[in-house]
Amino acid sequence: MGGFSTPGGFSTPPAPGITLTDKEKIAAGSEFIDSDKVTVADLASLLEAEPDVAFCARQVHANLTLARRNAIGPNLTTPNKPLTFADEYTWKTASSPSTVPSGIGGDSTTIWHCDNKADQVYELSTTDFSVVRQAASPSTYPTSIGGDSTTIWHCDADADQVYELSTTDFQVVRQAASTGTASTGIGGDSTTIWYCESIGDKVYELSTTDFQVVRQAASPSTFPKGIGGDSTTIWHCDTTTPDKVYELSTTDFQVIRQVASPGTAPGGIGGDSTKIWHCDSIADKIYQLSIG
Repeated sequence: MGGFSTPGGFSTPPAPGITLTDKEKIAAGSEFIDSDKVTVADLASLLEAEPDVAFCARQVHANLTLARRNAIGPNLTTPNKPLTFADEYTWKTASSPSTVPSGIGGDSTTIWHCDNKADQVYELSTTDFSVVRQAASPSTYPTSIGGDSTTIWHCDADADQVYELSTTDFQVVRQAASTGTASTGIGGDSTTIWYCESIGDKVYELSTTDFQVVRQAASPSTFPKGIGGDSTTIWHCDTTTPDKVYELSTTDFQVIRQVASPGTAPGGIGGDSTKIWHCDSIADKIYQLSIG
């Protein structure tokens, strides 16, 4: 790729290793990118917040530094340190639509959310977490939701049911009895379902055809609360003290990495290999967390 012009009119080459798209209307000098160890994920997340603004190299550097200073994730001990796994993008944290947010999932372009106070399911904006649309949940204790832009997986602890919901109107497409009696987490994508339940402290892969167990393993700790991701990635959280956020192996559900959660009552987690969406049931907050 050749050089490109900044808003000020001067030209500069793109930083090595960073591919610019139409959305990324920026000019970034490699000396700023390399010296501050800015990751492509950091850059894309900042640009997502202001996609229509063209930044010059110094503005990109300044804004990314500010984003890192404002991130209060548990691993961020120095202000200029690049974001690491599960650091909080505080400039994207927002209040949940209602109290007791219990589940969240989706992918890089879509967020599905539910709560067990208003008993609602929602689509949220990936930009500011505002409500795009909402509907009543199928039963009275929605505990988790996930999927991708084409599929919604949902579970309810009162009904002890697992559902596929329509992405159009949130109506039930199909349902089956849940595995166990305390379904607390569900997510995945159109080809994969990740699931957890808190009585047996287990994590599972379920069949997308009939919701039967494909495989299972013990959860990393007690009271697994949320799970999501896609066919290549598993994000997980639990409400054991200390409350944690995990990446699990898709092969055997073993812990790849873990860190303390941003709040004290992780409610749900999901996303895909490029995004982590998270909610906390006591803070009543929705978060984007860094993939590290």
